[in-house]
Amino acid sequence: MLRSTRWLFAVVGAVLLWRFGISIARAPEHEILYAAGRPLRTCVPENCVTMLNLEVGNTGTAAQSDVRVRFRAAPLAGLALPMKVRNFGKVDRAVEVEEEDGVLVYRLGRLEPQKRVTFEVTFLGPASEPLPTWDALLVAVEPAEGEASPGDPAGVLFLRMMHALFGWL
Repeated sequence: MLRSTRWLFAVVGAVLLWRFGISIARAPEHEILYAAGRPLRTCVPENCVTMLNLEVGNTGTAAQSDVRVRFRAAPLAGLALPMKVRNFGKVDRAVEVEEEDGVLVYRLGRLEPQKRVTFEVTFLGPASEPLPTWDALLVAVEPAEGEASPGDPAGVLFLRMMHALFGWL
């Protein structure tokens, strides 16, 4: 049993390192990961409500002094509800929003290690309209230090915790 658990951690860690450059054995000082959730779409005969969420997490060991998330302004102009920015998807987070050359910049401010912020967007449109995607909305995630990479912040934090607890096996 212990041998199979060790191999499972080794394989999962190798896949994460190979595919995303993310290590579960060691947490870097500055690391921001972001992941787009699957769209949720509900339609009545003629109109659809589409909800998208984006999770941005500080998976490094040091606090980030300022994290900026940039979105294209044009697709967000017709939102059914204002964009919600929440800590862990539960508690509303105060953010500064600026517009620069057709891009909305959401300044998250200080983001502590192992903390995550969720952006929730709700669109209303005809059923014939294509599903909005984060690729069409998201321009960049820009931390103050280090780089941002695509990856699941919650999953990486969980795997690092599991490695810390059971990595010695």
